[in-house]
Amino acid sequence: MGINRLESYIFSPLTASTVEKSPQAMFLHNTWTDAVMDLSRRKITEESDKLPAISGVAQQMHLITGDSYLAGLWKASLHFELMWLQDAAAEDFHHAKRPTTYRAPSWSWASVEGTVTFSGPFEEEDLVAEVIQCEVLPVDPSNLFGAVSGGHLVINGPLRSLDEKLIPEYFQINSTDAREVSLAKIYLDGDEILPSSAKTLMPNDVPGSVQTSQRIWFLDMARNKHGDPFGYVLRQQTQQNIRVFRRIGWFENTTRSIDKPFWTQDTPVETITLI
Repeated sequence: MGINRLESYIFSPLTASTVEKSPQAMFLHNTWTDAVMDLSRRKITEESDKLPAISGVAQQMHLITGDSYLAGLWKASLHFELMWLQDAAAEDFHHAKRPTTYRAPSWSWASVEGTVTFSGPFEEEDLVAEVIQCEVLPVDPSNLFGAVSGGHLVINGPLRSLDEKLIPEYFQINSTDAREVSLAKIYLDGDEILPSSAKTLMPNDVPGSVQTSQRIWFLDMARNKHGDPFGYVLRQQTQQNIRVFRRIGWFENTTRSIDKPFWTQDTPVETITLI
């Protein structure tokens, strides 16, 4: 569906069958995420035009709902819209990247180039993280639906960490092989990098150098009916004494790996800030 047709799509009449399947709020949420996925598949000449390209739709959505707009997401359905990931089935999956200049906070789909999709569906009772606060800084304060220059998300949820060198023992990275079910999956955002095998030589591994190991963090956002966690892959940022993180990907664990302590040990619930 073309972007130039999205306005008419949003305002198309609700049919009885549509209402039976979904309440009005969910219909609007689904309409918005469909628009986002459509936009993400498109080539935009100027990287900075990603959010402006959908601003007209956002303004009309706001007129309907009165909801607050947050760098491509809506406050009323924020938790569900935060659960986006790069689409592994898309042709551009292995060519996805971050824009060359800042465009959106890492928790927004607008922070990546490439096709995105949304995890789920989840019900409200499946959510395990709680959004405490979300703010964005518009480039033009008079236009709340256009480009942004910054933003942060304060969120509370189960948070665990793992030495990045151990990632290959627990996860497949950017794998599209559905037959491999013994490992959880990580879908990286854009051109983010993690070691894909225990023997991977990272760019900083040069003869005579000592590379300090980094920890990768995992924030549970939701759990399915089996209790399997889905959520954010994070890197911690240095910012005074505040626990600040940047999203680098999305993880899904449907392996029910009860023999792996990383998944079964008690996971502390923490409040962190994402930028």
